[in-house]
Amino acid sequence: MIIMKWRGLVLAQNYLGEVSLGYGSSYTVENGTRTIKTGYGGNNGSGFTAQSWGERSVNYNFHTPIHEYGHWLLGGSHPYGSGSERNVWGMMYHSSDGICANAYERERVAWINPTIITTDILNAPINDYITTGSAYKYHPPNGSSDEYYYFENHQKLGSVYDDATSNQNDKGIFVVHQQGPYASNNNIRCKPANGQWDWNDPFTATCWGNVLPSWEMAGVNRNEYSNRDQLPKTGGGFGWLYALIDEDGAVQCGDYLHGWGLNNSFNLEYNDVFSPYSNPRTHTWANTQINFTMEIFDQNGSIINAKFYITNPIDGKPSKPSLGWDPTDYGMNYIYGWIYLAWGADFWDGDPIEPDYEWSELQRKIGSGSWVTVYSGPNRVWSDGSVTYDPDGTIPVYFRVRVRDTQDLWSVWSDAYSTNMINQVQQKYNSGMKSKDVPLLYSLQQNFPNPFNPSTRIDYSIKKGGMVTLKVYDILGTEVATLVSARKNVGNFSVEFDASNLPSGIYFYKLTAGSFTSAKKLLLLK
Repeated sequence: MIIMKWRGLVLAQNYLGEVSLGYGSSYTVENGTRTIKTGYGGNNGSGFTAQSWGERSVNYNFHTPIHEYGHWLLGGSHPYGSGSERNVWGMMYHSSDGICANAYERERVAWINPTIITTDILNAPINDYITTGSAYKYHPPNGSSDEYYYFENHQKLGSVYDDATSNQNDKGIFVVHQQGPYASNNNIRCKPANGQWDWNDPFTATCWGNVLPSWEMAGVNRNEYSNRDQLPKTGGGFGWLYALIDEDGAVQCGDYLHGWGLNNSFNLEYNDVFSPYSNPRTHTWANTQINFTMEIFDQNGSIINAKFYITNPIDGKPSKPSLGWDPTDYGMNYIYGWIYLAWGADFWDGDPIEPDYEWSELQRKIGSGSWVTVYSGPNRVWSDGSVTYDPDGTIPVYFRVRVRDTQDLWSVWSDAYSTNMINQVQQKYNSGMKSKDVPLLYSLQQNFPNPFNPSTRIDYSIKKGGMVTLKVYDILGTEVATLVSARKNVGNFSVEFDASNLPSGIYFYKLTAGSFTSAKKLLLLK
């Protein structure tokens, strides 16, 4: 077998490598004394050709020969789709990255024999995948005939060869979901521990000289997309996650597609349960429920110990809860300076939580202070009347929650939900009025409903009388409506925006009162 690696010389502009050992019929080498035959096609030839040019990383220079070797072993298909609908590590990934063969590929070429899960396993030691080839696999009985979940433990012991994620601190069990036989289609994906979501792309950003869509997580949706999928853009088409809108509304550029700054692995600290009720969840590719749970319960050095339940998936711990504003309160969680929280992914996507749920503990941390329990009980919604909140406030405040089941087992803590507040002691009375009737600051609320058609309501608060304007602009910054232009006294106000004469799209509304300005986006869908 001959491998031709061209360094610093462009052999052809239309490919980085190919598996017939080069286009044409032959090459002469050694001053014409030897001839290398080429052009065999497929994986029937005597080797493959790989090339690269310019300054490249070690990973990049390895990728092309590894990818072409994969073709030589497995055939000419790109099993992750010609458009790469999903991003997953693997030698057959059709891009400039991917040097770590995933468990599906290693098994295909008989480099490993994953442990097949056919019954409950209450102690499954999983060693580092890159250095030992240790892996487990599970076939959902109600999935397609060739559908499997693979479980790989990535501890970053393989140096540059472990490229399951670009986050060097993200170590644990990575889940690969394969839906069918090896072919050129949307065949395989990662199920990252940070979940699947609805995504919004309200505006573009410039990252590394490129204009890219900026994405924000809009709510839990376990049927939809993770950071490793192509995300649907508002105007049509798809885009990769390289520009992420943070909790302050600012755009951060980074390799979020490959897990940069995110947690894609299951481990003891971040997310230790992968079940029918978790986010992400153990469903088939067609989104039908699987009675299967993986729970991580211990780690010894680089070895992670897991449990696999297929008899009764709720025998394990509760899944990690999702925490955010209470959607049943229609998102108006800052009216009158109060906050309304809810937890459990079912609040957002409607799917059930664990049937053995029993108890919750909600904690709050103000600024750099300590976590303090503010609620303990059976409910999964909570409103705080002791603190005055507003997203434009100056004091950061954080919430986290964990849940307990009837076996007295606790989940890990949720990701922290953050907002801001005005002060720690809510004003009780002012001039004989209750505090909720007296705004303590200027504020502009998110419109409701949103998206809307054709009208929506906008609430705002004025803490000092004066001239107030509220205007609506299209995505190009052109003013399309003036909703308020008058002097207002102190108080809370509402105004209706009727967009019957406007086309569908993203709009922005801006409140100006004295030196205060605030703007938010709204979505008109007709």
